[in-house]
Amino acid sequence: MQKVVAKSTPANNVTTVNTLASVQELIKNMSDYSEFFGYNNLYDINTLYSDISKNVKDKQKNRIYTGNEMTGILNIGAKNGIEKQTQEDSILMLAHPRNEKFKIALVADGMGGQGNGDSASYIAINLTKKWFENLPVEFYNSDVIKLKQADGRIINITFQDAIKNHLIDVNNKIVELTGNKPGTTFSSAIIRNKNGEDIVTSVSIGDSKILKISQDGSVVQLSKDDNIISEQIKSGTLYVEDANPNNVYTSDPQYASLDITYKPRENVQGTHTLNESDIRFHKKNNIITDYLGCGQTRRKIKFKIKSKYK
Repeated sequence: MQKVVAKSTPANNVTTVNTLASVQELIKNMSDYSEFFGYNNLYDINTLYSDISKNVKDKQKNRIYTGNEMTGILNIGAKNGIEKQTQEDSILMLAHPRNEKFKIALVADGMGGQGNGDSASYIAINLTKKWFENLPVEFYNSDVIKLKQADGRIINITFQDAIKNHLIDVNNKIVELTGNKPGTTFSSAIIRNKNGEDIVTSVSIGDSKILKISQDGSVVQLSKDDNIISEQIKSGTLYVEDANPNNVYTSDPQYASLDITYKPRENVQGTHTLNESDIRFHKKNNIITDYLGCGQTRRKIKFKIKSKYK
């Protein structure tokens, strides 16, 4: 049976996505965005790097950082209407030291209720910052590069393998330093260039979403959620009763799980088949099945890497 964990979701996520999708000026003018969420100050990107270098317990709760044509927002979120006491999330926005157009943006959302989720996300951010700063700049416009080994051999390494090896290292370090208790999601967008065109390489583990917001206000999710419902929804057997839409059932017993009950549909009146758009903010959509720090070291990590033209 897969190991699963419940992760809380900030109460303002729906508001955030709807606002970004409908009001493009908020992206162009971050002071408006800051005022919308009650943040009074914008901090430059060097402040973000300084905050990253601090002790995990000194994480900032609510801040907006901007620089290198990127903007990042940290919101501590709330549970049952009460602001959380610990900032479990971490973010990174970074341009490569040898090519300012080669960029990475990353969100690491620590697991609520798992203990030390703040440490897990902090480790992921710190290791990724060092990794990206030392990543061969040739990956900016190439999927495969040649590297000379210590023994003189020349080997080919792919961009995907470089990412995969890094994620394994991050997972192992989280397990090593925290005793395999906490975990974190990992959702990253890496800006590169291929054949003269900008592309976004999305990397995701868990359910922190990577959204592409177009100038016309349309929103496309580039990532794929690692949770029970998303992984089973393709079966077409998941449904809810219209009278009680928060209880998810399956009409096929093979898809029954810890959080989904088998219940023959033919005898139930007034049902609705679940689809991806239905579950984006469904209360059952927080049971995730994969994340960094989940399981033993050197485990096989399920991750998604996808490149898409901007």
